[in-house]
Amino acid sequence: MEMIDRGPDPDEYVTWVREAAARALDTHPGPVGEVLARELRAYAQFGYRFGTDGLLDRLAGDILARPAVDTAASASAAATAVPAR
Repeated sequence: MEMIDRGPDPDEYVTWVREAAARALDTHPGPVGEVLARELRAYAQFGYRFGTDGLLDRLAGDILARPAVDTAASASAAATAVPAR
């Protein structure tokens, strides 16, 4: 998982978090990805200035390290899955 240091250049850090927000829907399609993207965008805009437990740093690193989900393959697999009884 790639992490970025908050170092002396906050613009670089904010850009990194915004990149993770933009990619969240690619790695987590649907409502979960929307929530992750919103949280990361809000964090990039306001939250990074305040103390943190590192959760959103880890989340951004995790999202950027994941490959994008092939939504066509996922939809096809879901359509052919046998429903549970």
